[in-house]
Amino acid sequence: MLNFEDISNLLPQIYQSFEIPVMLYKISDSEDFIFYPEVKHYQELLLPYQKTFANMNQSVHYHINELFYTVACFFNAAEGYKLIIGPVPSTLVSKSTAKSLLQTCKLPSSEWLIKEILGLPIYQQIRLFNIFSLLHQTILDKHIAPLEITNIIDKSTSISLAEKKTEEFYQRTEEQNFHTSWEFEQRYLTYIEEGNLAKLRLLLDNPINVDTGIVADDNLRQIKNLFIASITLATRAAIRGGLEPQVAYHFSDLAILEMEKLNTLQVMMEWQRTSMYELTKQVAALKTSKEVSPVVQNTLNYIATHINEPLSVAKLAQELYQNRSYLSRLFKAEMSVNLSEYILTRKIIEAKDLLRFSEKSISEISNFLAFSSQSYFQTVFKKHTGLTPVQYRNQEKSYS
Repeated sequence: MLNFEDISNLLPQIYQSFEIPVMLYKISDSEDFIFYPEVKHYQELLLPYQKTFANMNQSVHYHINELFYTVACFFNAAEGYKLIIGPVPSTLVSKSTAKSLLQTCKLPSSEWLIKEILGLPIYQQIRLFNIFSLLHQTILDKHIAPLEITNIIDKSTSISLAEKKTEEFYQRTEEQNFHTSWEFEQRYLTYIEEGNLAKLRLLLDNPINVDTGIVADDNLRQIKNLFIASITLATRAAIRGGLEPQVAYHFSDLAILEMEKLNTLQVMMEWQRTSMYELTKQVAALKTSKEVSPVVQNTLNYIATHINEPLSVAKLAQELYQNRSYLSRLFKAEMSVNLSEYILTRKIIEAKDLLRFSEKSISEISNFLAFSSQSYFQTVFKKHTGLTPVQYRNQEKSYS
């Protein structure tokens, strides 16, 4: 069990290992805090949570705020201190989300601070709770399983996704409130077929309420049977996306064999995600068709994760610290398409998903994807698809 001095000396290592800000203080002197990193605005992000965890008596507790950021607190009662770590986003973060977080903490929405918020690492829940479990073992010399941590959240702090259909949450999760399991299935299979790893991660790394039905008498067999069904569908989607059938089926066989060896819920759920991500990566690699330079890869990644923001060649060059002309020439040489045209193509792909899988109006989709006007969005959409957005939506509904 670590005393106050020992844990204070570990703060730099904790931050450098996980890139999550930390705060430490003694219960007897709750006005004296130790922070890492020693950045004023990070301190102001964490300070409000001292009150949140003031009455906690468990050894570990966590809180999810209305913007879906997670903060955890570790309580060492014997040594008389608390350690708070966070905030940690669970999904890709938009600028508006970052601004909302700063407003909640009554901090200025400076470009520097927004960039710092956007730079916070994104952790899916299962990985985050593994980190909490590791810190619990380190601080208190006592093991607690990640799934045990998920069960101790107060009902008052739990969040019902169905009750939080705000525009901000929509921007980050694209309305992941599914009316049917078919709707969820169609979306994740589309992302695999497209090789869209960023979108698949966003879809699978968030709590989703889907009725899967009962296909076995016990929970472990239920998960294994559902995995066999889902990896079979995913394999077909990957083949449609261009993966060689022999490669896809071989991957499916190995994934199922590995799943059959597992016997704990946590590891099985992680393997299910890992398998889907790996299959999607293989499709994405085919669609890229050739190796690209780190500069172009960074450009592709930035576009994928900021697709709902205004994007231009000038903006990308500025964000990636590249000369505008050089970036344009390099991208065209390696991707065989103009960078500005690629941006529009990706936005139209995103728009097609939103038209298929959400009830958002044409105006809302246009605004979400940062088109200068609805009429311009409709013009670009028809140029790429041959249909107006309304015609495309009606066509997709008739197919389903």
